[in-house]
Amino acid sequence: MSFLEIKDLSFSYGKVPVLKNINATIPEQATTALIGASGSGKSTLLRCINRIFELYRQHNVSGDILLNGHNLLDKRVNINVLRKKIGMVFQKPTPFPMSIFENIAFALRLHEKLNKKEMHERVEEALKRAALWDEVKDDLHKAGAYLSGGQQQRLCIARTIALRPDILLLDEPTSALDPISTSKIEELVLKLKKEFTIIMVTHHLQQARRLSDQVIFMHDGRIVESGDNHSFFSAPQEKLTQEYLKYQSEE
Repeated sequence: MSFLEIKDLSFSYGKVPVLKNINATIPEQATTALIGASGSGKSTLLRCINRIFELYRQHNVSGDILLNGHNLLDKRVNINVLRKKIGMVFQKPTPFPMSIFENIAFALRLHEKLNKKEMHERVEEALKRAALWDEVKDDLHKAGAYLSGGQQQRLCIARTIALRPDILLLDEPTSALDPISTSKIEELVLKLKKEFTIIMVTHHLQQARRLSDQVIFMHDGRIVESGDNHSFFSAPQEKLTQEYLKYQSEE
């Protein structure tokens, strides 16, 4: 089922092209992994989907990104509504400088009017879905920075999914974490894909193998090859894909 469609998408910072004629379809309630070398355009593609690129000057974008047929790049689209529908978690955990509770409540207040009881219920729900509630339920008043790196990243995920988005963008969410924290985030991703459409940038092929339903391999701002997890890793069609997988497996 086609849920998110990217058509003829090109993007540049100033005169430097970063994405070149990207075409892809993203299935609903599945995890799509974006892989490729540094500088291939993976993170920029994520930033186009929720238009966070608009925070930077001198950018140029063309093409369409269609969510259920509606073009997300249309200037008439409300950015706040868009970013509620499409949440993003970055490579480095970025808790707000406030309590664990307020990290989530603050995001909710920006978009919804909830009474005190509803707010507490939504915060608890988000922390439970992010597999963090049992670890922090007695410390909700403490600062988010008090948590470990892995807990901070799960707090950022909780803050994002509290808004009940349609799509969850993960930009190398485990690259700054230790192996145990990485394992917890991976377990969480496998659970969350039952509720959300997930698009995840990762440098780790084994992580892409473990977590993804679909894989997109990018090189030099273009999509070289894409396919379902099994066929992509077992029988890649393009020579560049074969070479990349071979090189990465030897490292």
